[in-house]
Order: sequence, then C-alpha cells, then structure tokens
Amino acid sequence: MGKRHEESRDRFDFEVTGFEGADRQLPTRPHFLYYPRELKVRSYDRGSFADYPPPLRNADNVPGWWLLDGGSIVPVLAMGLEKGDRVLDVCAAPGGKSLAIMLTMLPEKLVCNDAKMSRLGQLKRALSTYIPSDHEIANRVILKRKDATDTRSWDELKCYDKVLADVPCSTDRLSVSQDEANLFSSPNSNLRLSLPQTQTKILVNALRALRVGGSVVYSTCTLSPSQNEAVVENAAAIADERFGIKCVEESLSSLREHLTSSGLFRFSDGCTRGFLVLPFLPSNFGPIMIPSGMAITNTVCLLVNIFLFIICIMQILANFVVLFVWAKHRKLYRNDNLILLVSLAFIDFLYAIEQFPYLIILMAGHKPDNELLDYDAATIIWVGGPSAALMKGGCTITSAIALDRIFALYFPVFYYQQSKKWWSIFCFGLALILAGIDWLICILIVPIQRHPGASNFGGFVNHANRVAFYILIVSTLIGVVPGLLNGFGLFIEIPMLNEISFFVGTCATLSGLSHAFIFAMAHREIRYAIGQDLCGCFVPPSQPSVSTFDNSFATRTNKTSPPGKTDFSRRIDRVIDGQSSTTPLSHSESPPLEDLNR
Repeated sequence: MGKRHEESRDRFDFEVTGFEGADRQLPTRPHFLYYPRELKVRSYDRGSFADYPPPLRNADNVPGWWLLDGGSIVPVLAMGLEKGDRVLDVCAAPGGKSLAIMLTMLPEKLVCNDAKMSRLGQLKRALSTYIPSDHEIANRVILKRKDATDTRSWDELKCYDKVLADVPCSTDRLSVSQDEANLFSSPNSNLRLSLPQTQTKILVNALRALRVGGSVVYSTCTLSPSQNEAVVENAAAIADERFGIKCVEESLSSLREHLTSSGLFRFSDGCTRGFLVLPFLPSNFGPIMIPSGMAITNTVCLLVNIFLFIICIMQILANFVVLFVWAKHRKLYRNDNLILLVSLAFIDFLYAIEQFPYLIILMAGHKPDNELLDYDAATIIWVGGPSAALMKGGCTITSAIALDRIFALYFPVFYYQQSKKWWSIFCFGLALILAGIDWLICILIVPIQRHPGASNFGGFVNHANRVAFYILIVSTLIGVVPGLLNGFGLFIEIPMLNEISFFVGTCATLSGLSHAFIFAMAHREIRYAIGQDLCGCFVPPSQPSVSTFDNSFATRTNKTSPPGKTDFSRRIDRVIDGQSSTTPLSHSESPPLEDLNR
C-alpha cells in the first residue's frame, strides 16, 4: 500500500527539466478548417492605422464589438469548434477568447477557468457586459477557479472535447512598451525563468482534461521558442510517461494558408510546431516591433514617379524613332531578322503610352508622408493594368530574341537557311496573348473598390499582380524573371520582396528605354537610317572599311577573279544579311562593296 502511494506521489510531483521531449517524435495528422458561420470578425484594411471608435450599444445596452488583437482570434479558429462541443478555457481572463468562442454559438458548454479571484471577477464583468444574463447562451457559460499548474489537485479529467490553453507568458508586446509588470525587469527575473515550467504543467493538465479524440490549442503572446515549441514537446512527453496520454500534432497548414491569403497576417518560417504569427506593422497586429526592410515613404514614391515620367517620355520618343525608320526604309522593312527587334520596340512603345496617363494620376494623387496613399482601384486597373501586362509581354519578346541569338550562334548554317518571319510573328502574337490574358484576369477577378497602398507603377500590383500571379508564372517560363520577383513578393506577402519589387518597376521602365537605344545603336542599318533621316549625320562612307581578313582575301582572289568579291565571299555576305542563297552569283551580278556591307 505504501509503495503504491509512493508511485502515485511521484506521478504528480515532478519538476520540468526542459529536456523531456528532446528525443521524442510527435506524430502529425492533417487538420481541416471549418470557419464558424456565426463568428463575425471585422478588421481595417491592411496598412490602415486608424483608431477604432467606441462600440455602439443596442437597445439592451450590449456593446457592438470587443476590440481584440488580430492574432488573438487565431487560437479560436484553430480549435475547430463543432456544434455540441464541451469546451474548457484554462486561463480565461480577461475574456476576449472566451467571448469569441461563445460567439460561434457552437459549444454546448464553456467552462472559463482562472486561478486568481481578481482576474475571475474581471472575466465575469466582461462576459456579463456582452452576454445578457437573460439570454439563452448565458446558461452555457460556467466560471471556475482552479489552479491549472497543480497537477495533484487538478480534477477536470477526460470531460472536454476542446481545450484552450492560452497560458501566461512574457507578453512581448507589453514588455517592450511599458515598465509596469515587465517580466524582463530585474525584480521579475525569477518569475520569467519559471515560466516554461508553469506553462508545461498547465498544458499537461489541459491534456488530462480532454476526452479521447479531443484537442488542445496551446497559445502564447511571445516569440520565445522556450515558451512555445519546447513547452509543447515537453508536455507531450510528460503526459505520455506519467499519464499514458498519447498526443498527435494537428497540422495547421490549411488555417495558415487562409490567413495568409487575407494579407493581414505574417508567419514565421522557423517555427517547428504549429505556426507563429509575427509582429506585422501593416496590419497593426502583434508586439510593437518594426519589421526589417527599407521604408518607402510617399516622398520617395513621388520622386520615383517623376523619374519614371521623364523616362517614359524618352521611351516613347526613342521607340517611335526606331519604328519610324523601320517602316520608312524598304530594306529594313523586308529584313526578317529585324521583326523581333521591331516587335519589342512596338510593345515598349505601347507600354510607355499606357504608362504615361497612369503616372500622371499617381503624381497628381500624391500625399504627404504622414497620410496613407489612396488611389481608385478601378482607375489603376483600367489605366495601369495594360501597361503592366505589356511590360511582361516585352519580357517574352526579349526571351525570344535571346533564343534566336542562341540558335544563330550554335547552329549558324541551319539558322540562316530558315525564314524567321513566322517564328517572329508567333513570338509577337504570344507576347500579346499573354499580356491580354494577364490584364483580363485583373479585370474579371480583382474587386473594383478603393484600396490604400497603390503607390507607384512598380508597386501598384498590390491588387492586380497578386491576381495575375499564375499567368505571370506562365510568362516567367518564357523569361519574365523581373516580373516573377514582383508578383511573387506581393502574392505571398514577403516584405523584403515587396520593397524590392518597388524598384523592379523602375528597372523595367529603364530596360524598355534601353531596348530602343541598344538596338538602334547595335544594328548598323537602323543606326545609319536614323542618322540620315533625323540628323543628317552618320552617313555611311562610299567605301567603308572591311576587316583585315576581307582585304587580304580579296587581294589573293583578284589575280584570278574580276574586281570585287568572289562568289564565295558574296554568298557569305548574303547569308549574314538574312538572304541565304545556295547558288553562287555570276560575275556580272557582282555588286560594289558598299552595297554588300550591311
């Protein structure tokens, strides 16, 4: 009898070392999210820091809402509440999560527990304010005062379907914003160091309170792994060793995906158990911390937009010149090798034309740094959308040009024997189709409503590019690497990529301008045509110089051939000019050197 009593005492009396779960594996199973239909959660748009007004009261003097940190609603959603559940909130005060649980209208019974009488009184006042005593739902709420850290006296055993263990923690938000009750102060150092042991015992008792097949949601308001993952692992190990409770971790990936898609939450990728909602300044959730990254102010946006406006004008003029000389000169017009280059100039020209009014709207709508940017989403999509889509189409043409050059470099004989006209037309059409689909998706799916945050051409895709992300992947397979960075960063809400994408728009605009100048200067015939038509300079000389190889070759062949180049050299010139010929020219067809030098 004495031996059995000793074993029972050892079962309940234990100290947490912190290494109980070090060598244990916690099995995982999928978790399916069912959002409670009756739970109404409202939030300002991302990026808004406006204060909530005082809640309105109805005829029964019941306030219209409870102000809750955005991260605090996540544990309630993670519980997966079902109709008829018996629920225990182990550390219920001050009552925000308990109230959210009851507002789902699903639990048959909710037991709100807390160890301190003062906190229990605070909890009672909060619940009675929002749940009238004569309401049917008030009969489902029961208040209890029990010490959840006492494993010996804990008698809430195997009687609940769902348990919420929102345990005491270092409360990072308060610790960095106020001195009172700061656990990181010297007088509270012992209390802070004992937190993991307290949390582990609470979680063990929460597991003991469950029926077989029930679930516990463990939550804290801290970023500390010793109070998060370590507590879960140690509590699961202790519950197994001392009480025979087998635990399975439920994957919360579906809940995380839904919350991420809202754009209001930011999660840590380094959390090994469940997920960690990080401080996220644009949503004003979590501890008062500033996330890393570059700060883009309204002034910076204005300066960038002014710079882009200047570049846009230059881009329109430069690409117009290239298109003008190409259409005017028949020799250029009939050159199949120039179709891709001219297609890119045409798309860049349209892109700049579309961007021109959009930049005017952005500059006219500029606001001081202390005010939120706010543009009409309909205007942005209808004016800025085509420009963004054509920018991606230009990247497709650029990729086609790169492939064209690769074939010319590694397979010259085969390449120059083929006509490039249909290949060029196909690439041009594909670029326009991808751009059209991109813009169409934006029009059909993006909600047309006012939305803050659209600040510049590179970053306006807060709305549009997030929706066009999938078609952007298709374009990326053909070469839209800058566009992928832009869309990817804004779609999955990575702040650093968001800020990089701000400057990607600038780089894309500069690249469109550079295309016109590079191709105009790199292609000799276009360069000469521009000089003749616009400047009257750069006129090709009557006897342009040729390479040393050509001069020496002509000298050797002049002994047996008429003046001018041989049939072999003429045939090579024609192949390089895109006019492949398999029959040698007769000497009577020999044109002067200046006509062959293209």
